[in-house]
Amino acid sequence: MANLNPALEKHRTTTNGESLDITKQENQSEDQPPPFWSISGLRTRWADAQFRKMLWNIFLLSWSWSLGEGVFFIQISTTTLAATNFANWYLATIPIGFMLLVGTIWSVFLPRVVARIGYRPPLYLGALMGMTGAGICIVATWYRLYWLLVIGAAFLGGQVPCTLYYRLVALQFSTPQFASKAIAMVVAGGCLSAVIGPEIAKHTVNALSKPFSGAYLTTLCECTLLLFTMTMIQFTEIKNADYRPVSTSSTQTAIGINKSGRSIYVIATQRTFLVAALGGFVSWSAMAIQMSATPLAMTAAGYDFVQVTTAVEYHLLGMFVPSFISGNLCSWFGSRLIMLTGVIIQLTGTLLFQRGFEVSHFNLGLIIIGVGWNFGYVGASTLLTQSHRPEEKPKTHSITMQLLQNEIEKRTKTNQSSSSSSNSSSCTPVMMFLLTSSSKQTTTTEKRKQNLLSSCFDNPRSSTSTVDEFAL
Repeated sequence: MANLNPALEKHRTTTNGESLDITKQENQSEDQPPPFWSISGLRTRWADAQFRKMLWNIFLLSWSWSLGEGVFFIQISTTTLAATNFANWYLATIPIGFMLLVGTIWSVFLPRVVARIGYRPPLYLGALMGMTGAGICIVATWYRLYWLLVIGAAFLGGQVPCTLYYRLVALQFSTPQFASKAIAMVVAGGCLSAVIGPEIAKHTVNALSKPFSGAYLTTLCECTLLLFTMTMIQFTEIKNADYRPVSTSSTQTAIGINKSGRSIYVIATQRTFLVAALGGFVSWSAMAIQMSATPLAMTAAGYDFVQVTTAVEYHLLGMFVPSFISGNLCSWFGSRLIMLTGVIIQLTGTLLFQRGFEVSHFNLGLIIIGVGWNFGYVGASTLLTQSHRPEEKPKTHSITMQLLQNEIEKRTKTNQSSSSSSNSSSCTPVMMFLLTSSSKQTTTTEKRKQNLLSSCFDNPRSSTSTVDEFAL
């Protein structure tokens, strides 16, 4: 029968009676391109002009991510110590608090502004705010004006949400098959800036005659270079008539929306959203407290600026390096389990700070907290995508970013309020944590560090001179 009817040879049936088109399967296997990272795969794709355009724009976004994160890292490494030199201990974290406040406000409106007028104007505005803030901070360090430093840090906060948005911008250039690789390439820029940012802060902090002014001059140059890079990216123009959701294989994003979707109340009352939001709160708040307070604790313990920035550098590497595997771990084990693992890892890093005053305790503790933040935040972000529809993404993203940054700001203010409520007004909670350590060192250096921390509690006014002695 097979010879009498050759057409049946192309269509075999399975045990369930379903038709199996062998010719179609053979054509599909022949049309599949070679693996992306293979030499033949790159050569095949490089012949496509659209692929070259996509790769070029994603590379520029990765470079922009690196510059933007480098600006943020310099602020973490420099601003707190600069504020400590200009004012008292209990005012040291206020500039970072204002930076987070402006970032919170701008992050709420950024997705909606992009949906209305396109990518260029809001991202240009973020870079211009960074340039303005860096210039103000240079003047503040030159004349030792604390209030001007606060204003400059607030302007620099406008660039923070724009930097975090670059990975979503990459999706407009990528195909559905390339979406996950595009995000990974952009985030990989954070690993570069984690090394370059603190290293630049080390070598430029005393580059000019006034302390800390060289680091802010570098920040100004980075923001200028960032604005120049934005002009080279070939953004897709968005029109009001073209609002439509665009789906990818692993991530769903919306260039525009025709329907507003469900209300914020309906979205926020879902169990999935609440669990994801709680995971984000815990990971961000724990990380923010340690990152903002550790430079002060290390300075009071007698360590210099280079050692402080090195600890921050290790922390940032711990935050970004696991990004290359945390996404796969969420797929293998589930986002809830990875998020819970991140919280446990952060708790382990926090407990490590009680073991002593050595540099190794600070470095290893910050690395562990960074890894825990990555697992917690990636797990929460992955779980969040299951709580909204494609057309609801801008709305959900706005409220989530607002809640997260409000939590960070609240934790920063908790540092300030708790440190001003008693005789320990000049020390951060991390310092109080360290003073409760049960380890007993008998060396002269360790006793001196303990005396320095104790002096912060007993005499808040003398803390400024202590930092002047050991900051540089």
